[in-house]
Amino acid sequence: MIDSGRHAKAYLVGGGIAALAAAAFLIRDGDVPGENIHVLEQLPLAGGSRR
Repeated sequence: MIDSGRHAKAYLVGGGIAALAAAAFLIRDGDVPGENIHVLEQLPLAGGSRR
């Protein structure tokens, strides 16, 4: 039996659209609570752009 994602933790590198989409899918399809998802971004501005 596959365990629910309730105890899973995810660390996404980069705050671009792909990481944000991955977070949304983890919440919706993976049953991972939002507080268990961490987005790591180097820059002060999220979004994946350096401009």
